[in-house]
This record gives sequence, C-alpha cells and structure tokens, in this order.
Amino acid sequence: MSDYKRNTVKQYLTAALLGLLAAAFAAYITGIADAKTAKEAAKAVCDGLFVAAVLLLSGGGFAFVSNEGGFDLLSYGGRQLAKVMKPGRYEREHTSYTDYVLQRRKKDKRPWLHIIIVGCGYLLMAFIALAIYSVI
Repeated sequence: MSDYKRNTVKQYLTAALLGLLAAAFAAYITGIADAKTAKEAAKAVCDGLFVAAVLLLSGGGFAFVSNEGGFDLLSYGGRQLAKVMKPGRYEREHTSYTDYVLQRRKKDKRPWLHIIIVGCGYLLMAFIALAIYSVI
C-alpha cells in the first residue's frame, strides 16, 4: 500500500474512532446504561450517533472555512493584539493584512473532506437509529 493510501485510511479511521468515542459518551450520558426497554436504548443510540455526526460535520466545516480564509481576519487581529500587549518593543511581523493572508495561503491546508464524509456516515446511522426508534 502506498503512503498516500495508508495516510488516507489512517485519516478516515481516526475520524471514525473519534466519532465512535463521541457517540459512546453521548449515549452513556443520555442513559443507555439505564435503559430498561429497547425503545430507550434506541433513543440513546440515536442521540449518541447524532451528537457524533454534529461534532464531525461542524469540525470539518470549520476546517473548510479556515482553509478558505474565513478566520484570517480574526487570526491576524488576535496575533497583532497579543504582540502589542507583550512587554518589550513591538515589531510588526507583516507590513499589512494582505501580506499576512498571502503568507497563510502558502502554508499547507488542513484536510477536511474525510471528516465530512465520516460525519455524513454517522448522520445516516443516526437516521437509521431514529427510524428503528420510531418503529419500536
């Protein structure tokens, strides 16, 4: 297996494992351990899967927006504010916001597609669990 495929599989498995941990934690919090009927257990599983889907989809969405430059202004302002507040002489790292944006564009972007795909899978499983819950 090539390094690219191995890295891609690793990214998908990591996202799936994080989703599974979030789903298990949310299902435990919503009472799967205390469920007396199958309906209560299905509700807890549905809630857990939905929480995992929301976390993964929002995380992937934030990574996408960050890659597209949606948070550049906040990041630039925060860095400039931190440098001004630091004791000592203030020296500008960038001459302008445009220079900062151009430097950020040269950096590697965060991968996000695998997070969205795994999140959609968890959302699909949550809908299936909801259908089972409504039938029981």
